[in-house]
Amino acid sequence: MGDLKEDILKEAFNTRGLLIKKMNSSIKHYNSIKEFVGPTDSTGWDTEINEPLQKIKKKLNAIVVLNEDIVSLIKQRINEITSSLVKIQEGKHFVGTIKKHYNNTPSLVDLCG
Repeated sequence: MGDLKEDILKEAFNTRGLLIKKMNSSIKHYNSIKEFVGPTDSTGWDTEINEPLQKIKKKLNAIVVLNEDIVSLIKQRINEITSSLVKIQEGKHFVGTIKKHYNNTPSLVDLCG
């Protein structure tokens, strides 16, 4: 199960990286278009500027959602690790208690006496 969870986290980071690259290229495309469209040309502004801007916003929203998913996965993994560490600590305490009782118990028992 641990490997599967790590794969999910890697996949989320890879997807996030791809979205960031696409968003950056969209921003570069948006900036180059913005230079050529005059601010008074409302038709050009609407078609050439708003469409790439909406795509950038969608990608940004997707990145925000992925960030939340990644944070949730990391918190879940931290909780699992903490739980495992507590179990190991309890196991060490239990083994220590058994050793203590074993060392205090006499090794020879007088059956006749």
